[in-house]
Amino acid sequence: MSILCKYAVIRFMPFAETQEFAGIGVVLIAPKLGYFGFKLADGKFPRVTNFFEEADSKLFKKSRDRYEQELHRVQLLLNDTYGKTQVDYFKEITRPRESVIHFGEINTVVSNDVNKTLDELYRMYVGRDFVNKTYREANMAKALKEELTHTLGIEYRARTLRGKVIDIRLPLTHESEYGLRAIKPMAFQHPTPIALIDHGVQWVDRIDRFIKEELLLPNNILFALESPTGNSFKLKNAYIDIRNKLEDTGARVTEYSNTKKIVEFAKIGLHG
Repeated sequence: MSILCKYAVIRFMPFAETQEFAGIGVVLIAPKLGYFGFKLADGKFPRVTNFFEEADSKLFKKSRDRYEQELHRVQLLLNDTYGKTQVDYFKEITRPRESVIHFGEINTVVSNDVNKTLDELYRMYVGRDFVNKTYREANMAKALKEELTHTLGIEYRARTLRGKVIDIRLPLTHESEYGLRAIKPMAFQHPTPIALIDHGVQWVDRIDRFIKEELLLPNNILFALESPTGNSFKLKNAYIDIRNKLEDTGARVTEYSNTKKIVEFAKIGLHG
């Protein structure tokens, strides 16, 4: 059975001035199951200690160990806590704080096995075992589809659009009184800037082409983007460049984690 889960990456950021951070763990909740789980790197995580050479060598281990104790306390509190109550607690513990260890944005994932999903997310964001983007985007679309069906009571469906030269497959579409509306999740967990740019430019070209052929209205497509993790400035700059290019097509763009904005877009002009 597929379960809608929420997760956040645990980050170590010793120098707030530079905003550079490293992913050191993941927390995951499954509100329907009353599940709270987490996985943390150990205190001698080489990527952290090597990257932040100027930081006190003991800072990471001490901070990490204290945080693990806190997460065990939260786990006792949130296990067997269900639904909105658990989500509200989760939002509270992951809110921004002034600390060398803090949480990233809350994201959504669909899981058939919460413990396996926790391991997969850890490998992706901490072990840097990058999940194939096609698989990740399919999972993002599936999670959004379930969220929209639950929230709006109507199903967004996959559809192939036939153009003059090419066809494209959009994972989430719905016919509204304003025409065909589409949501395209995009994951940018790429190991290199050129791989990220290639993926983004491909969709910039596709959407620009279909808008010019008047098969899609610019205001009727939303790109839900998952930004790169880690602290590579080149990857971040490549992502900003692609985001700007997507916006230049006239399409709407938001973060995949901004569920409220995605739902607001999806409900405009709904019928039947």
